[in-house]
Amino acid sequence: MTGERTAIPKVRGATVGDRTALLEINAAGAPGVTPLDDAELAELGSQASLWLVAEVDGRIAGYLIAFAPDDPGEGEELLWFRAHVPRCLYVDQVAVHPDLRRRGVASVLYRAVFSEASDRGVGIVACEINLEPPNPDSLAFHRRLGFGEVGRLRVSDGRLVSLQARENVRTPVRSLT
Repeated sequence: MTGERTAIPKVRGATVGDRTALLEINAAGAPGVTPLDDAELAELGSQASLWLVAEVDGRIAGYLIAFAPDDPGEGEELLWFRAHVPRCLYVDQVAVHPDLRRRGVASVLYRAVFSEASDRGVGIVACEINLEPPNPDSLAFHRRLGFGEVGRLRVSDGRLVSLQARENVRTPVRSLT
């Protein structure tokens, strides 16, 4: 794939028709993202006000699910942020198709999140990254975006997660490709 150019990903809102592709990407992202079944994905999509997909050449390349401060939700990490950083936009999941990683897909999804947070007047964007099992690529990616650890949490499924946040300012995210 050396020298292969990928079209610039386009971000749009997810639809019910995207669920099969999103579940495939989710399954391929484990253990970096929590595995979801169709019902769990539908529930997250109904609760989170930001449910985005990135497309490359008409193909779903990745997705992002984020919760605004007033969205319903019960995940342990979300509840931690609500207790400690109540006015944040929390990214619950971001995943990219294995064939399209390191091509800017996650970066454009985060650009959309940062823009949405600014439009909503939300000053902090937060996420969690697995430490056990380890996800060093995600840690490095989020560090490049300006995220830093604000806490750690052992969740009920046994994972140890790094709770990360970054101040949201209206500055463009540099390209990571």
